[in-house]
Amino acid sequence: MKCLETIPRRLKVFLCHASEDKNRVRDIYTDLREDGVNPWLDEREILPGQDWKLEITKAIQETDIVIVCLSSRSTTKSGFVQREITFALDRADENPERTIFVIPVRLEECKVPERLHHLHWVDYFKEKEYENILSALRKRAEDLGLRILSSDDSSTIHGQTTGETSRLVYKSRDIRVLIRNAKNESTAETERPITSPLQVVKISFEAMEDALALFTNEPRRSQAKNALLRLVGIRLPYDEWQEKTVGMYCFRNKTKNGRLDAAIKGKQKKQALDSDREFLTEEEMNRFLESAQNSQHGVRDYVMMLMSYRHGLRVSELVELRVEDLELETNRLFIKRKNGGNSMHHPIEEDELPALRAWLQKREQYRDSHSPFLFLGERGPLTRQAVNYLVKAIGKRAKLSFHVYPHMLRHSTGYYLASRGYDTRLVQDYLGHKNVAHTLRYTKTGEAHFDGLWHKSTDS
Repeated sequence: MKCLETIPRRLKVFLCHASEDKNRVRDIYTDLREDGVNPWLDEREILPGQDWKLEITKAIQETDIVIVCLSSRSTTKSGFVQREITFALDRADENPERTIFVIPVRLEECKVPERLHHLHWVDYFKEKEYENILSALRKRAEDLGLRILSSDDSSTIHGQTTGETSRLVYKSRDIRVLIRNAKNESTAETERPITSPLQVVKISFEAMEDALALFTNEPRRSQAKNALLRLVGIRLPYDEWQEKTVGMYCFRNKTKNGRLDAAIKGKQKKQALDSDREFLTEEEMNRFLESAQNSQHGVRDYVMMLMSYRHGLRVSELVELRVEDLELETNRLFIKRKNGGNSMHHPIEEDELPALRAWLQKREQYRDSHSPFLFLGERGPLTRQAVNYLVKAIGKRAKLSFHVYPHMLRHSTGYYLASRGYDTRLVQDYLGHKNVAHTLRYTKTGEAHFDGLWHKSTDS
């Protein structure tokens, strides 16, 4: 008789949180489930009629690790959540030294309680910090002889596709970002990526159910589903099936009289023609900046694009600018360069000052005006993804014949300075390049300065 294969136990993770933070904790719960973890969330585990205090105490006693979700509400709130933290720390004392048992996770900028200060915490609200949570969970799982999705496994579920679509598999976290960016920025339907019929797009069961949870009647649910699929490059008509062993919905575009194939080929041809463009000319930049003002957030968008261009900002440097980096009394801006670049102060030009002051005044009307970050959206500090969509939309409104992306503004700075004949070392310092080789790419536009080089009079 053939023995049934034993299903390996998954790492148990208890999610300690205040009830006011339930929405954000649900996101963590979903992400952990998709990454091969067995998270414990009270609303999912406690049945009607059960003693919730006893069930929570039992769950902490049996868990492998505790994630303590911190916010300005949970750190100041009295109640059972404080008892949960105490119980978790007591359990931690029962483990050998250097065992990862309690992970403090800040959901927003807030003070970490003194009793958790000795533990390194994670800022979940910052980009890519979720990966740090997974790294800690992998270490704990390894110590226990368990397994969760390893970093090496990511290559089997995340792939490259043709055109603009960069993922084959979408999890809940990916879908939330897509939906949030689509709401923040009005990207035209024609700007959505078109996935080749040869490519299969997969969306996890949890991601699809979370995205459609608000729609109860079938017609609305179907409309919402098709709208979601358009965000990942799937159009009607499409093929659909399920891979239940991995919990994935699968989709693939159908060809309809060759029209989709023609659209893809036409788009690829246009991208090939524009692929060599990596900067905007002065005239194109003026059109781009003028277009930036013609939107709901025109005051913000204009000064963001202007500063990106004037100071050669990477998108990560732009979104991480803080209000304290502005020194309006001396007209200076502190730029903390990425990629090991040289951080420094830049002068703020005369046409930047009124635009900056207008934004700072407008910024006071935003919900998160207390945030230390300079540029805000309706839902908090702007993300890199939001800026990507924003730049692309502005380029479309400016009727530029090529795709515009944020780093193109930084390249435009380099090419502009080189075309004006400025010394390569000066351009290097201004852009914060650590290696001059990165600056030399811009000098090819300075060829006009060769004119007349051998016609100048010389002393004999």
